[in-house]
Amino acid sequence: MNILNFPDFTLVNRVVPKVAFYSHLEVTARMKSAFIENVEQVVWLYKLAPSNLHVTDGKDVHELTIFLIKLKKGISDCSDIFRYIDSKLPRHTFFIIQQDNRYQLLVNYKQWKDASAGTFEIIKSFSTDWLSEEMLSLRLDSSSNMDTLYESLVRQIASTQITSSQQNLHQAVFQTIQIEAIKKEMAAIRKKELKEQQPQKKFALHQKYMQLKKKLEEHI
Repeated sequence: MNILNFPDFTLVNRVVPKVAFYSHLEVTARMKSAFIENVEQVVWLYKLAPSNLHVTDGKDVHELTIFLIKLKKGISDCSDIFRYIDSKLPRHTFFIIQQDNRYQLLVNYKQWKDASAGTFEIIKSFSTDWLSEEMLSLRLDSSSNMDTLYESLVRQIASTQITSSQQNLHQAVFQTIQIEAIKKEMAAIRKKELKEQQPQKKFALHQKYMQLKKKLEEHI
């Protein structure tokens, strides 16, 4: 199966026994149970590395693994499972989630927590809408090294979910998180302002809302 139409030399197409997928990871009993109950099959679909792409190794990214995860019928969202498991995987990973005849691309953007121990910290998760096989797309853009290739693939999946105009992906993701937090606080204050009956308190809430709006404009 070459669902992304990547070059044949990147194709692994190997079924990974579910127990092998999590047995060597420090996975909680709850997550192990959720994984077993929700996942039908795991396929190691692609390996992207300097050895087969003939690009320079990255400073942070050395290999990209893409798994095809086939969900059991009736299951539509288990992103929290893959966010947890991905935090334990010692490599940069992408997931193609399959539910019946529709697909979703998922990436948990992460950074090294302790490179010597092979541990990561997930910063933010991004996913596409559910797509038909014909609409499923991910490009292997020309990249000088593995770091820039990873950034390209993350941006393709995240698309407009990254709301910062920062060119540096790391900064853009962190600023996106800040923007989301500001918007959430603005919505909460606006709700309080609409309910507030006392003019002085209502004015104070409006002032706070306008301050946040200005802060938001500075981040976008």
